[in-house]
Amino acid sequence: MVRVGIVGSRKYGNPLLRHDYEEARGHVDPGDARDVESFVLLLPKNWEIVSGAQPKGVDGFVKMYAEKHDRVYKEFPPDHYPESPSSITICPITNQHIVYGSVYNDNYYKIRNARIAAYCDFVSAFVVKGVESRGTMNTVANARNFGRPVHIFESGNYTEAEARHVVEQWVSSS
Repeated sequence: MVRVGIVGSRKYGNPLLRHDYEEARGHVDPGDARDVESFVLLLPKNWEIVSGAQPKGVDGFVKMYAEKHDRVYKEFPPDHYPESPSSITICPITNQHIVYGSVYNDNYYKIRNARIAAYCDFVSAFVVKGVESRGTMNTVANARNFGRPVHIFESGNYTEAEARHVVEQWVSSS
């Protein structure tokens, strides 16, 4: 089964971002949750969709739309999150069982990002143009280090035609 990581900013699709950043930086387009839905719908139904289990932003949209459209969905929560029915329980890097519900450690986010990158065949990232997204870019860097094809969609620039082209390339190479 082909696995696609869909990751992104917690700020993506957040209309409050527009207000928070306009005064300091000028107009900011936070993107639209429907971009994520559009991308999920373009993926072949038998492909596994993977996210990082963050309830806000892109991860939350990925889970919501994957479940809404009856897609295969799995997630890698950070180790300090509780295990969910969708949690992947074997680390793709160490092949060891992942113990969820651990004591909080900031490094668990980076470990989660590396797991997503190692587990997935392809990674797409949704970022807010002009707004830093260290976690998302950490996942992107890990994916590139693992030799995974990556595509980044910036808010305000997402088009279904571009997304369709990306998915067609991935389908033809899988």
